[in-house]
Amino acid sequence: MQNLESYHSFYMAARFENFTRAAEELFVTQSSVSQSVKKLETSLGIELFLRRGKRVQLTEEGRLLYKELEQVFKTLEDAQRLMMEYKSAEKGSLVLGASDTICRHYLISVLKSYKEKYPQIHINITNQPSPMIAEMVRAGQVDLGFVNAQASDYSDLTTLGLLELDEQFFCAEHSPIPNKKLSLIEILDYPMVSLKQQTSTRQLLDDLFRKERLKFQPEVEVISIDLLIDLVKIGFGIGFSHGPLIKKEGLRPIEVGQKLPRRKLLLLTNPKISPSKAGGLFLELCHKHFFENTI
Repeated sequence: MQNLESYHSFYMAARFENFTRAAEELFVTQSSVSQSVKKLETSLGIELFLRRGKRVQLTEEGRLLYKELEQVFKTLEDAQRLMMEYKSAEKGSLVLGASDTICRHYLISVLKSYKEKYPQIHINITNQPSPMIAEMVRAGQVDLGFVNAQASDYSDLTTLGLLELDEQFFCAEHSPIPNKKLSLIEILDYPMVSLKQQTSTRQLLDDLFRKERLKFQPEVEVISIDLLIDLVKIGFGIGFSHGPLIKKEGLRPIEVGQKLPRRKLLLLTNPKISPSKAGGLFLELCHKHFFENTI
């Protein structure tokens, strides 16, 4: 089979029925086009052009071949144009993974800037607890994953710490719970509102109390931090969440004698998968927002 170059030379010569014009379009010499076409004719054993002096005219076989190649080269041209659009971020897709809380309270301004700057890139956001997001990063199901964790929890993935998360126990402002430092065993004297067990926050709390030989048994379990905060506000008990959210909602932090684990907002990527152009652009905006504070 002849190489693509010979077919391309024939296609352009057939398109214009002129070898000189084809050569100009291909940025080669007229003799180069003529030789490529002749080589193709020899290989196929078919005459593709009738040559009358400087003029050329397609044979019946040449017209049939041109018609077949027309769609082939149009598809190649479309593919090249699409790649250029992706390169310049005019098109593309991005799949992000993050919990509702992370999206709403930490990524919303980045998402807004990204959509304004790259409106043609389609964004798909998967909302799941942090452990599930990490699994999706490993499986290549999301381009970028955002989790609330310690970097050591995901040593097999590439991690970027975006923000220190000051997490603490809290209650309603006018709760009867004493406004003093409490031990973990004293915390358990009061009703607790917690996230469900498949979340990283619940796993952290289970481990925290287990190390003190205590069993953490919340009265109410929810999947959403926002719902947890609402329930604590109306007196359902003690919750555990991020300091900025607690302050924003006018809730009362509870100081504990036990040192609490420190976690970060982490950006996860899979080191085995090359980042997409769309993902790299989102990462750039994350850097500006969290490290340069320019968004």
